[in-house]
Amino acid sequence: MKDLFGREKYGDLPKALSEKGPRKDKYEVGDIAYWSPDHRFAVYYHQDGESIPSPGVIPIAKINGAADAFNVPGSVTVTIEAANKSQE
Repeated sequence: MKDLFGREKYGDLPKALSEKGPRKDKYEVGDIAYWSPDHRFAVYYHQDGESIPSPGVIPIAKINGAADAFNVPGSVTVTIEAANKSQE
């Protein structure tokens, strides 16, 4: 994943995701969101107070913990897998 503006890491997806769902022009640290114009997803690790340009991002997940691991210079290698929900 590459760095953008010192606030997010983003990566290319192999194909487009659904564009259904609300779009936002604001983000919170820990958000994982889809940027549809370029078929990319982003992980937001630092709040800089700036808005996301039109058409906005589509939230797809939230990091369950600290997003500090992404706050490093340059690109990072990331593996994302679906979580298995355990029954309680």
